[in-house]
Amino acid sequence: MATTLLSPERVFDDALMDREIRHGLPVELFFRVRDALAIQPEMLSQVINVPIRTLMRRKQLGERLKSDESERLLRLARLHLRAAEVFHGKEKARRWLFSPNRALGGKTPFEFSSTEPGAREAERLLGRIAHGVFS
Repeated sequence: MATTLLSPERVFDDALMDREIRHGLPVELFFRVRDALAIQPEMLSQVINVPIRTLMRRKQLGERLKSDESERLLRLARLHLRAAEVFHGKEKARRWLFSPNRALGGKTPFEFSSTEPGAREAERLLGRIAHGVFS
């Protein structure tokens, strides 16, 4: 399941993601998101608020993320996939995620998405970009 769970069809299926989050996402997805974003694991662990040592231990034990951790990781995966759609490529999406943005008060969308309201604002910004609205 971990291999297909990050597909756009599944990630944006709210009913499915609700069930998966309640059960806890596999820790392996943390490493898949880290690889997709091409960042250090400590940077991602800080945003989802789970110490890297905890993640490594859970990976070794085959444990899952807790529901709140799963939700934060899913939020970032969704934002990255949406940005890849808007910018027509994962590398362009990654550059956007890690570039300071005036519409977000000079923060990067990645930083802004550490909270649910911040992630929604970054998603709204992507919507404006997709529709050609100056932001």
